Amino acid sequence: MIKKEMDKMDFQFYITEEDYLAFNQYSLLNSTAGKRSLLIYRLCLPAIFLLLVLFSIMMDEDLWFIFVQIILSIIFSFLFILFSKRILLNSVKGTVKNYKKDGKLPYPETGKVIFGEEGITEITTDMENRKNYSQIEKVCVTSKGLYLFFNCSEACILTDSCFSSQEEKEQLLSFLHNKIDPSRFFY
Repeated sequence: MIKKEMDKMDFQFYITEEDYLAFNQYSLLNSTAGKRSLLIYRLCLPAIFLLLVLFSIMMDEDLWFIFVQIILSIIFSFLFILFSKRILLNSVKGTVKNYKKDGKLPYPETGKVIFGEEGITEITTDMENRKNYSQIEKVCVTSKGLYLFFNCSEACILTDSCFSSQEEKEQLLSFLHNKIDPSRFFY
């Protein structure tokens, strides 16, 4: 933290690739859209296998062939459902690595966040973004940090490295509780 006053708190942030991946994992596994995407992703392969079995039945395939197809479909569907979360998270990781390789990170690596009386100002080398506290849809407190969601595609990430101590993080949360409806906090 840089400076703390009664009506204002400033924090320097440093976001690493691991921090951004942890944020995306949290978003994927806890947001309504993320849960729905994971469910659809998990159901795609079993649905394709079901269609193949139905197609084989309609084509009057040999009963033994259909039986083997059903058994293999069940096995592969079970394995896919079991490992789909890991596959999807690895896909996100690969996408971030590709962005990094191209020199186009989807997140600012460093910056400053100012929590003032009226709202939040995020300052990076590329931009200055101001938001009112009323624009915060969700405040998520995790073991990795604090995520302030403004909408489904915009958030402010404050990792635990932003805070000099757990007490400082608690002070910010107390400050935010005075500015934001408590029903928007998720622990």
